[in-house]
Amino acid sequence: LYCLSCAPGNLVKLVDQNVLELLRSVYENIKKYPVVEEEESGTGAGGTEAGGSRGGSATGSASGARARTRTSGGYATSEIVLHIIATIYNVSTCKDCHARLVSQDVVELLAEVWPSIKNDYSGCTLLVGTMLHLACGNVNSSKMISQGCCDIICFVTQHVSDPAYAGYYFEPEMNEMCAAGLRNLLIVVKNQEPLVEAGAIESLCTMATMSGPSGTKNKAITIRDNCAAALRSMTYNHQLRTKLLATGAIKV
Repeated sequence: LYCLSCAPGNLVKLVDQNVLELLRSVYENIKKYPVVEEEESGTGAGGTEAGGSRGGSATGSASGARARTRTSGGYATSEIVLHIIATIYNVSTCKDCHARLVSQDVVELLAEVWPSIKNDYSGCTLLVGTMLHLACGNVNSSKMISQGCCDIICFVTQHVSDPAYAGYYFEPEMNEMCAAGLRNLLIVVKNQEPLVEAGAIESLCTMATMSGPSGTKNKAITIRDNCAAALRSMTYNHQLRTKLLATGAIKV
């Protein structure tokens, strides 16, 4: 499925054929029955060489007595989860798939995977990127909020305050999408309080003051404009005005 999702022409077709339901089924199965890798070990000359390429044939002396040993399924299971997230990420790059993915509860699945995948930098980046693609799209934003997108989106800036994730680095494009996604989600008034509780105001203030690496001045301006627009949309919400003043957001 991941390989199929690497071809842009397949993305809409995969959604048409309900790829998300199949991926969800795979995820539910590995939660119940973690994949256990089996290794071959040789006791005679030759044996089996470890680390062979996938799909390749193992070489070694046939005289080597081989025994199957069962190992922890942690790595094999996490590898499958990474492929699941990578497949969803690829599909999310197609704007024609956004609304249907959200309607099929993709955010609920991503939010369930999030606590474990965020400890893996590659998986974390893919999952956050997927959520940002959706947040920037023409989707049912209220459904995204109710299914748990807020903490994941705000993680783009909030990770620096957690020693476990302070070393993570997100490209300027991620900040750009985060600012645009928050602006999009905050247009709907009933989305505002849950996002504020997750730290959206602080995230917007942080991104608005980022200078970014050299050569990204235009991105910094776009990010600041989106942050300002997102914060401005909340000034019409009487319940949030005190919070906006207290955080210094009004200066942005």
